[in-house]
Amino acid sequence: MYATQIIRSCIIGLILVMELAVAAQPLAPSRVFRLPVWQEAGEWASRQQLSGWQVRDIGGAEQYLISRVDEGHWQRLQEVCGADIQCTSDSCQQVRSSDAADRWLVPRPPDLLASLAGDPWECAESGVLRWQGQQLEQPACWALQQGRGCEAVLTPMAVLQPMQRQGRLLVLLPAGEHAAELSQVLEMEVVSVDYLASISATLVQLSSAQPGRLAEAQRWLITHRPELLHQPDLLFESRLQRAAGGAEGVVAAAMFDMAVKAQISVGLIDTGVALTGSDEQLVTADFTGAGYRAGETGTALASVLALYLESMSLFSYQACVPARGGFAAACYSSALIRSLNQALLDKNRLVQLGPVGPGGAILHHLVRQALLRGVVLVAGVGDAGAHAPPLYPAAWPEVLAVTAVQGGRQRLPIAVTGGHIDLAAAGANLSVFHQDRSQRLLSGTGLAAAHVTGVVARLLQAGIPVSPVRLYEYLRESSDDIGQAGADPEFGAGLLNPCRALRLIAPLATGCQAGAGL
Repeated sequence: MYATQIIRSCIIGLILVMELAVAAQPLAPSRVFRLPVWQEAGEWASRQQLSGWQVRDIGGAEQYLISRVDEGHWQRLQEVCGADIQCTSDSCQQVRSSDAADRWLVPRPPDLLASLAGDPWECAESGVLRWQGQQLEQPACWALQQGRGCEAVLTPMAVLQPMQRQGRLLVLLPAGEHAAELSQVLEMEVVSVDYLASISATLVQLSSAQPGRLAEAQRWLITHRPELLHQPDLLFESRLQRAAGGAEGVVAAAMFDMAVKAQISVGLIDTGVALTGSDEQLVTADFTGAGYRAGETGTALASVLALYLESMSLFSYQACVPARGGFAAACYSSALIRSLNQALLDKNRLVQLGPVGPGGAILHHLVRQALLRGVVLVAGVGDAGAHAPPLYPAAWPEVLAVTAVQGGRQRLPIAVTGGHIDLAAAGANLSVFHQDRSQRLLSGTGLAAAHVTGVVARLLQAGIPVSPVRLYEYLRESSDDIGQAGADPEFGAGLLNPCRALRLIAPLATGCQAGAGL
């Protein structure tokens, strides 16, 4: 089946390459529609107002209709896509040259930073540019394309050139030290001062519009105050992808028959949440300054967690602002730091970190403190593709890093790879709740991480004392080895196996029923 899918994709890719070879002007993206053999393709294309379409039969059992469709028309077509008609936006459309060594900058929709308060942003319209290692003023507007044909891979430039809030510096001061004195020395203005009670320290946010002042301030701190943790206010992103295929079935939660069910709470750091399994168990807090409101990514993650949270409370910490359109959200490390501080104060036993990004010394310090206090931290490895560098917080050793599989044992193509990955879980074509309470088919490593978070919540509910580090070991040791023998950069130790993990943690436990596809 997998080989057949590859052959189909490559055939479609070759068709699209030939189309692009004769295209002189930028065109709407190519879309591929898999139609049932009984469907008359011409009539269907006419009803959907498609133009310039082509039909290709593959093996006599399926037919594919290919047409260039702009984004607005594509969104309207989603209503007709479903079980009989599969709609995909094929990655092979991005081929720009027959030279495999060529790398190109491909425009991305400008929906990420435009939604952030105080940072109005519109990407300038531009065509495709050859990549020559240049620094970009607006990396969020671009993706880097590498390879050709069906092997073409897109990597968001924002993960290759980390983004930050312009002129903003975060400094962690010990309790009792005043921000005004530091502000004067660094010649920067104080934007905010937040006392982080969980670690008895003060997070100071400084700003300067003077070019180069941020870098100079960092150099001064390294030389004169090396004991102070500091970092720019870095941009993180939470993103899910609309599923290209049909549903892979509802993933059932792992059910443990336990005599004791400890009262625990679970924290989720992402956008706001529209609903969970029980609204009475939802506790909310906003750290964006925009007021708490539901977002697509947070709601999707919470709907997976709701499968597991029996007799548990979900604390939703809004650190991210939803982007305009699409299943994406953006947040700065300053909001993530304050969210994690509150999660520690609320004594959550388990926290899922939704967004991924370039890291930061202060955020890492909070992560280390959480682990020392026995808090289990789970994060998806990110959906920037196999060519992306390791993304944080998943790349820190204190965090359980989860990747996503599709079809049971295949890596989700958009998943980041690397030696830091711990586990794999189902994360493709999952039916999850949208913020308007309808359902969507989405994919992403964050959804896989939510399944792991839910299973860990069930394990912790057994009340058996186990440290986060030992728990991570149990989960890795009990996983089903897939991919290369042993731990590998695609799947980590293997596919999550909840019942085997329970037997390692509690050898006398009985009555475990693993959810399908975990």
